[in-house]
Amino acid sequence: MDKSLFKKITIGVITLLALIYVIYQFANANIRSVKTEYATSFQISDTLNVDGLILRDEEYVVNPSSGIVAYELDSGDKVSKNGIIAKIYNSESDAVIQKKIDKIQSDIEKLEELNNASLTVKAGLDSIDEQLNSRLVSFLYELNQQNFDSLDSASDNFIYMVNERQIITEQVSDFNARISELSAEKQQLESRSGSAIGEIIAEKAGYFISDVDGYENSYKYSDIKKITLDDLTSIKAAANVPSNAIGKISKGLNWYIVCPVTANQALNLSLCPENVSIELPFASTGKLPAKIVAINQQTKQSDGVVVFECNFMSYALSTIRQENVNVDMGTYSGIRISKKAIHDDVVKYEEEDEKGNKVEKEKKVQGVYVLFGNQIIFKQISVIYSGSDYVVCDPSPKDGILLTDTVRQYDQVVVEGSDLYDGKIVK
Repeated sequence: MDKSLFKKITIGVITLLALIYVIYQFANANIRSVKTEYATSFQISDTLNVDGLILRDEEYVVNPSSGIVAYELDSGDKVSKNGIIAKIYNSESDAVIQKKIDKIQSDIEKLEELNNASLTVKAGLDSIDEQLNSRLVSFLYELNQQNFDSLDSASDNFIYMVNERQIITEQVSDFNARISELSAEKQQLESRSGSAIGEIIAEKAGYFISDVDGYENSYKYSDIKKITLDDLTSIKAAANVPSNAIGKISKGLNWYIVCPVTANQALNLSLCPENVSIELPFASTGKLPAKIVAINQQTKQSDGVVVFECNFMSYALSTIRQENVNVDMGTYSGIRISKKAIHDDVVKYEEEDEKGNKVEKEKKVQGVYVLFGNQIIFKQISVIYSGSDYVVCDPSPKDGILLTDTVRQYDQVVVEGSDLYDGKIVK
């Protein structure tokens, strides 16, 4: 082969290879590969499980004397201002006997009520049996839960219905004989008992609670909605509970559950409706209506506290202080997006000024890059739920919330890529 021809061929091959290399480098420098995922419909029912501290507007009730206290109320009972909370006796024997006398008097009044009712009322037997079964279930529940403060009341209600059934079915004509026996027993007890030497009166209206634990003055009630995670951590049971405290009054209608939450939990709570249902598994068998009144964090990325407001009270609820809380935050339906796909970008929009002229403005918003053909488009998102590595976005946000189109089902959302921007061309 001619040397000059070989040289020309060699130079041509080298030139071609160099040209291919340059073209490859040029293409590689300007066309960045991206990885996408399809946006899909998604639904989740979310329940939050946290520890809660119950705070109320509480005021100590004290026994100003050295006498024996006999409560007139059960824990959780409502009390009006100047209502009698307890009576004071010289001795424990007097207090015990007086309790028996009060119980007998209550039984006499109920039997007299049944006697009078039997002359004027003939209730349906089906209705009586239904109420009888209901009160039996209530009695068994209190017994099973060992709610001994409520057990006597449940027992009395059940016995009352048994007696009423006897009247309705004419198994007995009246209870005069039993009333006479109880009256004689009452007189006999009164002859052995000393009268009360004093009374403890409620200075404020509210719910009476017999237990005290030192948390009553641990935090200012009016500042509960401002409570921080540091405040919650530092709250301790006070060591100076009055030695003569016999209980407390929870004033006002509302009480609060304060719970520590992570930043992600705080975000989800901020997205759900303010009215939620909560469960206190060890204090109540049903769901309680509650309202989210505060979510307090130093920054949106930091842990914090959530404050729930409640206004339902019962004996079981009146005795709790620290409790496990289950929060039903609802069901969320929308478009599932990986958190890796979320970016901030600046969008331009027009807005009318005071004179009615259209003015172009810019705003940094949160959104995702979507591959449309060979072009990347930025779409703003409205997050309604945040998971550990994903978010759920509203596919149809209300007018005025977003400045651009939002992500739709089956959009190809970019989850990996570099130098991303609205309008970028990829191949």
